[in-house]
Amino acid sequence: MEGVILSNWVRMCFEGFVQAGAPADALLAGMRPTDWVSRPLMPVSVMQVNRLFEQAARLLPGQSLPHCAVSRLDLTTYHALGYALMAAPTLLDAGRIICRYDMALSNVVRLRLQEVPEGYALIIRIPDRHTLHPLIPATCLSLAIRTLRVLSAGQASPLRVTTRASCSAPYHAWADRLECPVAWGSSEHAVYVDAASMHRWRPGGDPALMVDSLRLCDRYFRTLGRQRTADRLAVVLRDRLGSDPGLDQAAEALGMSPRTLQHHLSREGLCYRDVLDEVRREQALHLICHTDASVTDIALSLGFAEPANFTRAFRRWYQCAPTDYRQATRHVRSHRQQTVAATLPADPD
Repeated sequence: MEGVILSNWVRMCFEGFVQAGAPADALLAGMRPTDWVSRPLMPVSVMQVNRLFEQAARLLPGQSLPHCAVSRLDLTTYHALGYALMAAPTLLDAGRIICRYDMALSNVVRLRLQEVPEGYALIIRIPDRHTLHPLIPATCLSLAIRTLRVLSAGQASPLRVTTRASCSAPYHAWADRLECPVAWGSSEHAVYVDAASMHRWRPGGDPALMVDSLRLCDRYFRTLGRQRTADRLAVVLRDRLGSDPGLDQAAEALGMSPRTLQHHLSREGLCYRDVLDEVRREQALHLICHTDASVTDIALSLGFAEPANFTRAFRRWYQCAPTDYRQATRHVRSHRQQTVAATLPADPD
């Protein structure tokens, strides 16, 4: 499969390089056709993107290309995901969204959020079969950091960054602007963030709106044909949560053997239980935010044998009890409704 990066991200890099002083015509030299400049979500070949970075390196000597590339980022760059990210209650929720929909970035870059002793690591994996310009992985790291700061209104910063690159000349300007330690020659490209920042409630976070936005994203990306095996499995599991079909039955529903299903999931950095846990987590949030169902009824509908097991899982997912989360969500919604009502003109007598 040819490696591609979607055009909204390539355009972000292009506009950032132009803003840094590179002539647009010179950047586009050798990148014909250039209809990706005006078309969102269009696949752009890795060869084209490599060419863009080669031209930028020539035209912007001494500058940090990764920082230039992401300087034009805003949440609309994420296209359909932007609304879900704006509504995410915490950075942890936002990180999970970005990892789940990493196909909205590229079929080359794979993202995974992993819990680590100091908090969380966003791991960026690029298969060796794809040859990228050396500064593209660094750009992905800078993109993660800038997204972190945009979503936290500048309140969160990375603890450290790890990269597979060596500390050589092309990276010096980039490292100087990171404002955090860099571990060179590591086994993974990753950004580390402390747990407190990831769990802190974001101003403007709205769990109910996030759930609704994610359902729209599911339909949107399905129409683009960019579903991972994990996404297809999730569809099967959502229809069978109360009974938990198990690996064998899920594989049969997908028209493949259990071994093939495990293999495809492994290539995506997941296993069957990971996907089941994610589906339960999302459905639990939907039921807590949008229904008055009891904790016991929700637990049974999600396939938990005991309500206590569900409560423990919910605490692991959202760091509080289901009833506390429901109360907080209703408070947010009530406060927002009051704020909107206060801005409306009074009815005439």
